[in-house]
Amino acid sequence: MGTATLFGGGFLADVTGLVVGVIIGLITGILSYLFYLVGVVIVAGVIGWIAGTGLMTAIGLEPGLVVTLVGLTFAVSLIILTLIFNLQKYAIISITSIMGADLLVLSGLLLFNRVSVEQLQAGSNLVEPILQSSWFTWLVWAVLAVAGIVVQIRANRTFTFTRERYVEAWG
Repeated sequence: MGTATLFGGGFLADVTGLVVGVIIGLITGILSYLFYLVGVVIVAGVIGWIAGTGLMTAIGLEPGLVVTLVGLTFAVSLIILTLIFNLQKYAIISITSIMGADLLVLSGLLLFNRVSVEQLQAGSNLVEPILQSSWFTWLVWAVLAVAGIVVQIRANRTFTFTRERYVEAWG
């Protein structure tokens, strides 16, 4: 429709419209793939950060330079492992399960006044209040996270992400 307005009606406008449509489609397809990879890198980095800072907090270290460096090391390591071993699906499944369990448990803690909104806003991460609450709260969180991972893996058992499959969807 835009090329017909630009070039007028007729055969050449229709061909031009098709060519422009194909070019724009290829460009947006490539950009969406790149955005997907950037998203996976961010997800893997978040998982690594949560694991690194959560581990340091669990052993009793206060937020600071050491906790930050360990979190960054875990994040970069997990990003590299995810990209090298093609673990995008598992990175996405893990972060959604961990954060889902985190939000469920924190909702319960908020509901029963075990933690306040101000404490959550002042904290450095959302796993810390769960680790500091009680061993039972930590256990519920861990069981929910593992259950979420297992359910999602079983539900997506047959799906594998490959570049060929992504390109296949274009045409």
